[in-house]
Amino acid sequence: MNATDTLDFPLLSEEELLNLTVGVYQLKFAKSYTTEHKNDDGDYNIMVNNDIPDVLRVRIQSRHISSKQYFLWIEHSLGAITGWYCQCLAGARVVGVCVHVASVLWYLGHERHTHSARSTKDWPQYLEDASVIPEVMDSSESDQSGTEE
Repeated sequence: MNATDTLDFPLLSEEELLNLTVGVYQLKFAKSYTTEHKNDDGDYNIMVNNDIPDVLRVRIQSRHISSKQYFLWIEHSLGAITGWYCQCLAGARVVGVCVHVASVLWYLGHERHTHSARSTKDWPQYLEDASVIPEVMDSSESDQSGTEE
């Protein structure tokens, strides 16, 4: 299931996200983590159990060990986040969420509604091919064509 199918996930303001993360550190990394975890279509893969619809499961890549992946779970109900757990070392903390959970919360609860993230995948469309050399205009040609007497 992709994130657009998770329509009942609560909309989260930046203030609510700050309350869940208990600071800005996780949110700074959440945006880049989200960009890394979207597929080419811009979807974030989310797993939902039909028997427990208010609990999401996400597989996410470690920032530090390329071969390591973690599962995280987020419980939501009645427009609020009611619980979370991540298998990473910081995931079981009592106060605040880890960067992995913050990434999913930021994407599902905020970014997908505001479309505020910009992917680095979009940058090539604004670049020009350096191997193409524009035709140089002789200054005498521009003087002749630009002035009429």
